[in-house]
Amino acid sequence: MPGSDPDASIYSLSGRKISAQSRFCNWLVGFRLAAFAVIMPVIHAVLGISIAYATGLSQGGALILGTLAASASYIAAPAAVRLTLPEANPGYYLTCSLAITFPFNIVLGLPLYGLMTRWFYG
Repeated sequence: MPGSDPDASIYSLSGRKISAQSRFCNWLVGFRLAAFAVIMPVIHAVLGISIAYATGLSQGGALILGTLAASASYIAAPAAVRLTLPEANPGYYLTCSLAITFPFNIVLGLPLYGLMTRWFYG
């Protein structure tokens, strides 16, 4: 065709492939961040409950310490990430802390941490 660039279709095709790959990478990053936002509070809760048990706190004290350790990711982390990594995408760390970890801790985390304290304390 007159006036058309013969390489334009190649550029368009490679652009579409890059766009599709970018969508897959964004999905993969989102999945990994969501998994991290659910798994790490549980690990922190186990550490908090273990420390409470080792130091002789009551079962209620262990539940509180485990819950505080699990919730540190949405209390202090967004401010710390914003200050230490100013180039970080706030859409990632705010979404993980406030839209995934906080509801998880309220709905599933607290009952799970209660079961863990009962298991630790027998």
